[in-house]
Amino acid sequence: MTIEEAHIRIKILVDKIDSSYYEEVLPEEIDEILNEEYLRYIKTHYGKNNIYRRGFDESQKRIDDLKNLVKSAFCNVTEVSYYDNVYRADLSNLFSDENLTTQSEEEYMLYLKGMAITCIGTCCKRNEVKLIQHDDISRIANDPFNKPTAINPVIFFEDSDIFVWVGDNESVNSFLVTFIKMPKKVSILPPVQEFEISSHAVSEIVVGASQIIIEMIESNRVQSNTQNLTLKE
Repeated sequence: MTIEEAHIRIKILVDKIDSSYYEEVLPEEIDEILNEEYLRYIKTHYGKNNIYRRGFDESQKRIDDLKNLVKSAFCNVTEVSYYDNVYRADLSNLFSDENLTTQSEEEYMLYLKGMAITCIGTCCKRNEVKLIQHDDISRIANDPFNKPTAINPVIFFEDSDIFVWVGDNESVNSFLVTFIKMPKKVSILPPVQEFEISSHAVSEIVVGASQIIIEMIESNRVQSNTQNLTLKE
């Protein structure tokens, strides 16, 4: 479904409630509501805050819904001074190659998985990482059987970035993150920007956006009725 078709569909759906009201909603206002619903749709389908209580990777439909937004990129990493054996992966500055020479055009939005390029001396290899919560940091630090190593690094989120934790005398060369990117804002006005997800998903977004507009209509009607009653009194 194109952005133009989405606007037409919204007008048809709202027209069933009030045949004259949708003309009061400007194209840029419809775009704004569509973009609001667009982000809500992505977040709902990514997590388990939905009627199915299933996340992104637990349902083939949800994977298909968001597959066009799934990207991978390399992060620049730097060792931090306030943690031992911990490296910070910068999510605000992504690259399409491991040498960090070509900057990625994608903007990080939601984490899916990661892989750390860890080194022991000059020997480096890629290893899958384990995501932990902050509550687990102290417990893992004092557990000799679960402490992170170069082949079993752990990560946690802090200050909008990923922190990679490895063992003593080990280092992190770079970090490959797979994520759901921030979608480009749709616009029917030049320069036109289409949706970046599948057409059936756009249909669901259109229905949600239409409901927001209808709620706006009903809210305005309530306010008008209240004002009329006040004037009569």
